Amino acid sequence: MTSLVQGLIEGLAQDYATDKWNDFAGERFQPTKDPFYEVSREGKRKRRKLPEFCSPREKKLWKKLQNRAWKDDRCLCGCLWLNWGLGLAPMLSIIPTIGPIIMYKVHSKLISMADKELTLPAELVAKLHANIVLDLLISLPPVLGIIFAWMNACSTRNCAMVYNFVAERATTSYNVRVARQEAMCPAKRSNATHAAQTAQTAPRRPPPTH
Repeated sequence: MTSLVQGLIEGLAQDYATDKWNDFAGERFQPTKDPFYEVSREGKRKRRKLPEFCSPREKKLWKKLQNRAWKDDRCLCGCLWLNWGLGLAPMLSIIPTIGPIIMYKVHSKLISMADKELTLPAELVAKLHANIVLDLLISLPPVLGIIFAWMNACSTRNCAMVYNFVAERATTSYNVRVARQEAMCPAKRSNATHAAQTAQTAPRRPPPTH
Protein backbone atom coordinates (compact mmCIF):
# COMPACT_ATOMS: atom_id res chain seq x y z
CA MET A 1 0.00 0.00 0.00
CA THR A 2 2.90 2.34 0.76
CA SER A 3 4.28 1.87 -2.74
CA LEU A 4 0.86 2.60 -4.23
CA VAL A 5 0.49 5.83 -2.27
CA GLN A 6 4.02 6.83 -3.20
CA GLY A 7 3.30 6.01 -6.83
CA LEU A 8 0.15 8.15 -6.75
CA ILE A 9 2.00 11.13 -5.30
CA GLU A 10 4.80 10.77 -7.83
CA GLY A 11 2.24 10.49 -10.61
CA LEU A 12 0.63 13.80 -9.61
CA ALA A 13 4.07 15.38 -9.37
CA GLN A 14 4.88 14.08 -12.83
CA ASP A 15 1.78 15.77 -14.25
CA TYR A 16 2.96 19.08 -12.79
CA ALA A 17 6.48 18.52 -14.13
CA THR A 18 5.02 17.69 -17.55
CA ASP A 19 3.27 21.04 -17.72
CA LYS A 20 6.46 22.87 -16.77
CA TRP A 21 8.59 20.84 -19.18
CA ASN A 22 6.29 21.64 -22.09
CA ASP A 23 7.07 25.33 -21.54
CA PHE A 24 10.85 24.95 -21.79
CA ALA A 25 11.67 21.71 -23.63
CA GLY A 26 11.90 23.15 -27.14
CA GLU A 27 12.78 20.55 -29.78
CA ARG A 28 13.85 17.91 -27.28
CA PHE A 29 11.67 15.11 -25.97
CA GLN A 30 8.49 16.57 -24.53
CA PRO A 31 6.28 14.56 -22.15
CA THR A 32 2.59 14.55 -22.95
CA LYS A 33 -0.71 13.97 -21.21
CA ASP A 34 -2.57 13.22 -24.46
CA PRO A 35 -1.55 9.80 -25.82
CA PHE A 36 -3.94 9.99 -28.77
CA TYR A 37 -3.19 13.15 -30.72
CA GLU A 38 -0.39 15.59 -31.42
CA VAL A 39 -0.17 18.82 -33.39
CA SER A 40 2.29 18.94 -36.26
CA ARG A 41 4.48 21.92 -37.05
CA GLU A 42 1.95 22.86 -39.72
CA GLY A 43 -0.72 23.07 -37.02
CA LYS A 44 -2.56 19.92 -38.09
CA ARG A 45 -3.94 17.50 -35.50
CA LYS A 46 -2.85 13.93 -36.14
CA ARG A 47 -2.55 10.60 -34.39
CA ARG A 48 0.34 10.48 -31.97
CA LYS A 49 3.16 8.15 -32.93
CA LEU A 50 6.36 7.08 -31.26
CA PRO A 51 9.60 8.70 -32.48
CA GLU A 52 10.93 7.33 -35.76
CA PHE A 53 13.97 5.79 -34.10
CA CYS A 54 11.82 3.48 -31.92
CA SER A 55 11.79 -0.17 -32.90
CA PRO A 56 9.01 -1.63 -35.12
CA ARG A 57 7.93 -3.83 -32.20
CA GLU A 58 7.52 -0.81 -29.95
CA LYS A 59 5.54 1.06 -32.61
CA LYS A 60 3.22 -1.90 -33.15
CA LEU A 61 2.57 -2.30 -29.43
CA TRP A 62 2.01 1.43 -29.05
CA LYS A 63 -0.89 1.30 -31.50
CA LYS A 64 -2.44 -1.52 -29.47
CA LEU A 65 -2.09 0.47 -26.26
CA GLN A 66 -3.63 3.53 -27.91
CA ASN A 67 -6.59 1.52 -29.14
CA ARG A 68 -7.03 -0.08 -25.73
CA ALA A 69 -7.03 3.24 -23.89
CA TRP A 70 -9.39 4.73 -26.48
CA LYS A 71 -11.87 1.90 -25.96
CA ASP A 72 -11.61 2.16 -22.17
CA ASP A 73 -12.12 5.94 -21.94
CA ARG A 74 -13.43 7.37 -25.23
CA CYS A 75 -15.55 4.87 -27.18
CA LEU A 76 -16.98 1.75 -25.52
CA CYS A 77 -17.92 0.07 -28.82
CA GLY A 78 -14.27 0.01 -29.84
CA CYS A 79 -14.75 1.98 -33.08
CA LEU A 80 -11.35 3.34 -33.94
CA TRP A 81 -11.13 7.09 -33.33
CA LEU A 82 -14.90 7.55 -33.04
CA ASN A 83 -14.99 9.75 -29.97
CA TRP A 84 -18.19 9.22 -28.02
CA GLY A 85 -16.62 10.73 -24.93
CA LEU A 86 -17.74 7.66 -23.00
CA GLY A 87 -15.65 4.52 -22.79
CA LEU A 88 -16.12 1.04 -21.41
CA ALA A 89 -14.67 1.77 -17.97
CA PRO A 90 -17.13 4.52 -16.91
CA MET A 91 -20.04 2.40 -18.13
CA LEU A 92 -18.91 -0.51 -15.96
CA SER A 93 -18.86 1.75 -12.92
CA ILE A 94 -22.65 2.03 -13.24
CA ILE A 95 -23.01 -1.57 -12.06
CA PRO A 96 -23.31 -1.50 -8.24
CA THR A 97 -20.48 -3.05 -6.21
CA ILE A 98 -19.04 -5.36 -8.85
CA GLY A 99 -18.80 -2.69 -11.56
CA PRO A 100 -15.79 -0.81 -10.14
CA ILE A 101 -14.00 -4.13 -9.61
CA ILE A 102 -14.52 -5.09 -13.25
CA MET A 103 -13.39 -1.60 -14.23
CA TYR A 104 -10.20 -2.17 -12.22
CA LYS A 105 -9.53 -5.34 -14.23
CA VAL A 106 -10.12 -3.47 -17.48
CA HIS A 107 -7.57 -0.80 -16.59
CA SER A 108 -5.09 -3.45 -15.40
CA LYS A 109 -5.10 -5.06 -18.83
CA LEU A 110 -3.32 -2.08 -20.36
CA ILE A 111 -0.57 -2.25 -17.74
CA SER A 112 -0.11 -5.98 -18.34
CA MET A 113 0.19 -5.45 -22.10
CA ALA A 114 2.78 -2.70 -21.70
CA ASP A 115 4.85 -4.39 -19.00
CA LYS A 116 5.00 -7.72 -20.84
CA GLU A 117 6.35 -6.27 -24.07
CA LEU A 118 8.29 -3.22 -22.88
CA THR A 119 9.68 -4.41 -19.53
CA LEU A 120 8.66 -1.32 -17.61
CA PRO A 121 10.64 -0.31 -14.50
CA ALA A 122 9.10 -1.18 -11.15
CA GLU A 123 8.68 2.50 -10.22
CA LEU A 124 6.56 3.19 -13.30
CA VAL A 125 4.45 0.06 -12.79
CA ALA A 126 3.76 1.19 -9.21
CA LYS A 127 2.59 4.59 -10.48
CA LEU A 128 0.32 2.98 -13.06
CA HIS A 129 -1.28 0.71 -10.47
CA ALA A 130 -1.64 3.66 -8.08
CA ASN A 131 -3.69 5.45 -10.72
CA ILE A 132 -5.98 2.42 -10.98
CA VAL A 133 -6.42 2.24 -7.21
CA LEU A 134 -7.34 5.92 -7.16
CA ASP A 135 -9.78 5.33 -10.00
CA LEU A 136 -11.36 2.46 -8.06
CA LEU A 137 -11.76 4.54 -4.91
CA ILE A 138 -13.34 7.54 -6.60
CA SER A 139 -15.76 5.32 -8.54
CA LEU A 140 -17.28 3.75 -5.41
CA PRO A 141 -19.72 6.57 -4.45
CA PRO A 142 -23.11 6.14 -6.19
CA VAL A 143 -23.78 8.45 -9.14
CA LEU A 144 -20.86 10.76 -8.38
CA GLY A 145 -18.47 7.82 -8.76
CA ILE A 146 -19.52 7.44 -12.40
CA ILE A 147 -18.74 11.09 -13.08
CA PHE A 148 -15.41 10.90 -11.26
CA ALA A 149 -14.37 7.76 -13.14
CA TRP A 150 -15.28 9.39 -16.45
CA MET A 151 -13.31 12.55 -15.64
CA ASN A 152 -10.26 10.64 -14.38
CA ALA A 153 -9.80 8.64 -17.63
CA CYS A 154 -7.38 6.25 -15.98
CA SER A 155 -6.32 4.29 -19.08
CA THR A 156 -5.63 7.54 -20.94
CA ARG A 157 -3.45 8.77 -18.10
CA ASN A 158 -1.54 5.49 -17.89
CA CYS A 159 -1.15 5.25 -21.66
CA ALA A 160 0.42 8.72 -21.69
CA MET A 161 2.84 7.71 -18.93
CA VAL A 162 3.89 4.63 -20.92
CA TYR A 163 4.40 6.79 -24.00
CA ASN A 164 6.56 9.24 -22.08
CA PHE A 165 8.75 6.44 -20.75
CA VAL A 166 9.22 4.66 -24.09
CA ALA A 167 9.76 7.86 -26.08
CA GLU A 168 12.21 9.31 -23.56
CA ARG A 169 14.16 6.05 -23.38
CA ALA A 170 14.38 5.84 -27.16
CA THR A 171 15.33 9.52 -27.45
CA THR A 172 18.09 9.16 -24.88
CA SER A 173 19.45 6.06 -26.60
CA TYR A 174 19.36 7.80 -29.97
CA ASN A 175 21.16 10.88 -28.66
CA VAL A 176 23.87 8.69 -27.13
CA ARG A 177 24.43 6.94 -30.46
CA VAL A 178 24.60 10.23 -32.32
CA ALA A 179 27.04 11.66 -29.77
CA ARG A 180 29.29 8.62 -30.12
CA GLN A 181 29.26 8.90 -33.90
CA GLU A 182 30.11 12.59 -33.74
CA ALA A 183 32.90 11.87 -31.27
CA MET A 184 34.36 9.25 -33.60
CA CYS A 185 34.27 11.49 -36.69
CA PRO A 186 36.91 14.00 -35.48
CA ALA A 187 39.16 11.10 -34.51
CA LYS A 188 38.83 9.59 -37.97
CA ARG A 189 39.51 12.95 -39.62
CA SER A 190 42.54 13.48 -37.37
CA ASN A 191 43.93 10.06 -38.27
CA ALA A 192 43.39 10.72 -41.97
CA THR A 193 45.09 14.12 -41.72
CA HIS A 194 48.02 12.63 -39.83
CA ALA A 195 48.41 9.90 -42.43
CA ALA A 196 48.37 12.45 -45.24
CA GLN A 197 50.96 14.64 -43.50
CA THR A 198 53.15 11.62 -42.84
CA ALA A 199 52.97 10.64 -46.49
CA GLN A 200 53.97 14.15 -47.55
CA THR A 201 56.91 14.46 -45.17
CA ALA A 202 58.22 10.94 -45.63
CA PRO A 203 61.45 10.81 -47.70
CA ARG A 204 60.89 9.60 -51.19
CA ARG A 205 62.82 6.62 -52.34
CA PRO A 206 64.93 7.17 -55.46
CA PRO A 207 63.75 5.30 -58.53
CA PRO A 208 65.55 2.03 -59.10
CA THR A 209 68.49 2.22 -61.50
CA HIS A 210 68.84 -0.33 -64.24
